[in-house]
Amino acid sequence: MTSLRDEWKRYVIGVASVGVVAFPVVWVSVSSPAFATSPKALWWWTSVAAFVIAYVLATASTRRSTIVVAHVAQTILALAANWIIPMAIEGVALTGVLLVVAAGGLARIRHPLAAVLLIGQCIGLYAIYIAEWPIAVAIAAATAYSAMQWIIYSFSALALVERDRRVELESAMRDLHATQAMLAAAVRTTERTELARDLHDIVGHHLVALGLQLDAALAQEHVTEPVRERVAKARHLVRLVLADVREVVSDLRGGNAVDLGAALRNLATEGPGPAVRVHIAENAPTMSSTMAETLLRCVQEALTNARKHAAAREVVVTLDDARLAIADDGRGIDGAAPGVGLSSMRERCAAIGCELAIGNAETGGTIVEIRWPTEGGR
Repeated sequence: MTSLRDEWKRYVIGVASVGVVAFPVVWVSVSSPAFATSPKALWWWTSVAAFVIAYVLATASTRRSTIVVAHVAQTILALAANWIIPMAIEGVALTGVLLVVAAGGLARIRHPLAAVLLIGQCIGLYAIYIAEWPIAVAIAAATAYSAMQWIIYSFSALALVERDRRVELESAMRDLHATQAMLAAAVRTTERTELARDLHDIVGHHLVALGLQLDAALAQEHVTEPVRERVAKARHLVRLVLADVREVVSDLRGGNAVDLGAALRNLATEGPGPAVRVHIAENAPTMSSTMAETLLRCVQEALTNARKHAAAREVVVTLDDARLAIADDGRGIDGAAPGVGLSSMRERCAAIGCELAIGNAETGGTIVEIRWPTEGGR
C-alpha cells in the first residue's frame, strides 16, 4: 500500500536522524581513540546498526508479523543504545532521538500495540535517565523526549489516515471514470438497439406494405406497358431499399458488444497507493454489456483488496482473448478468510458462465483469474 516515494522519504528521514545521533559519538571517537575501541562504543555502534536494520525492515516489509517484530526490536535496541551511551558529549543527550524515530513508524501497526510500545519506550527512557543523571535533569530530558515521541506518533498516524483517504478518493475517481466509460458504451448500445428496432418495425413495415401495393398494381390487367415498366422499376427499388434497411438493422444489432479494455484503461494510475498497470492484448474481445460490467466490478473489487488488505505496491491487470487476470505484489492470500467481496466475485462470475480462480502468484502476492470460453467472449 505504501508507495516507493513514501518509503524513500522515511528512509531519508530515519537515516538522517540516526546520523544526527551518531555524530557526537563519531566526534568523541575521533578525539579519543581509546573511547573508539572501548567495549561501550562497540556495543553502542552494534545497537545502532541493528536499529537501522530493524527500521528498514519495518519500513519496507508488507507483512504485519515482520513489521511488528521490527518495531519491537527498534524499541529494545533504541533503549539499549540509550543505556549504553545516553550522552556522548556533555549536555547533549541525542541518543533519545532513536526513540523518536521508532515512534514515528508505530502508526503502521495496531493502536493498542503501538500504545504499549510507546509507553514502554517512555518508561524505559525515564528509568535510564534517572539512573544516570540528577532527578530533575533526568525527568526534564525524559519528558521532553516522551512528548516528542507522542507528537511524532500522532502526526504519523494522521498522515497515514490522510494518505489512505486520498488513495480511496483517487481509487473512487478511477472507478467512476471506468464506470462512466462503461455506462456510455451501454447507452450507445441501447440507442443502437432502439434505432435498429425502429428501422425494422416502422421503416421496414412501410416498405413491405409499399412493395405489396406495387405488386398489386402490377397484377392489374388494364395497366399499360409503360406504366407497368415504371411500377416494376419502383418495386425493384423498394426491394433494394428494404435489403439495405435490413443490412443496417443487422449491423446495428451486431454492434452491441462493449470494449472492456477501454474501461480498464481508466483504472491505470501512478498516484499514491499501489500503481496499477493495465495490459490489453490485441486479440482482447468485445463482449456484451452485462459481461463487461461484471468483469469490471470484479477488477474493482480485486483492486480494493490489493489496496486495503494485501499492502501491495503494484497491481497488473491483463486482458486477452479468454482471460482476465489481476495480479498484485502484496502479502498473498494464504490464511485470509474469504469475505463478502470474494463471495460476490464468485457469484458474479458464475452468473455469466465464467470461471474464477484466486491464489498466490508465483512471484508473490495474489492473482485473480477469470476465464471464459473463447467463443463466448467474442
